[in-house]
Amino acid sequence: MVRDLVRAISGTRGLLWPVTLMAAVAIAGALSATMSGYLLSRIGEQMILRLRSRVMDHTMRLSLREVRTQGPGNLVARVTSDAMMLRSVIDVGASSFRCRSSPSWPPGSS
Repeated sequence: MVRDLVRAISGTRGLLWPVTLMAAVAIAGALSATMSGYLLSRIGEQMILRLRSRVMDHTMRLSLREVRTQGPGNLVARVTSDAMMLRSVIDVGASSFRCRSSPSWPPGSS
């Protein structure tokens, strides 16, 4: 593609086709990166929702003796902190995956 652009500049061919092609490729790359980020975020949010629902279901089924032994404040703090830690792991993993899946520029720099 770049070779076509250089030939067009040095020759009598027009620049419209190579420039249009390069712009289309850049737009397609940006759209695919945006969609992958959206999908990764959505899947992560669904995973967190399912996990929180399961943890809350389990917590609500605990016997009164277990709740008193652990302390209600301790249980709430553990559930909240575990969910926040999981969210941060998923966010870091998604951003790491997006960075690794994007092509390095210039080519051959990695």
